[in-house]
Amino acid sequence: MKKLLLGLIRLHITLLIHLKMKISDSKEQGFLFDWNFAFLQTSSLIIFLTLFWFWWEFETKETETFLSRRRFLLASNATLSITLQDRFSNVRN
Repeated sequence: MKKLLLGLIRLHITLLIHLKMKISDSKEQGFLFDWNFAFLQTSSLIIFLTLFWFWWEFETKETETFLSRRRFLLASNATLSITLQDRFSNVRN
């Protein structure tokens, strides 16, 4: 997924550079703006943002799951250590 997002970022940057060159060429030569290319650029931006949103949601869910598991493990370890301390203190007494 990360490779796909990086590829889309590269494509988007390439399209932005190409669009800037097209606009400057159009202004110099007096041509009209290339609407087909603008549509392509907008479409790639929408696809990129959609995939980024899905990636962000996936990463956030994974992080929340990891943190909740870690909290559970820390709580269970704390409970276990308290239980063991109680047992060892009872054995000593």
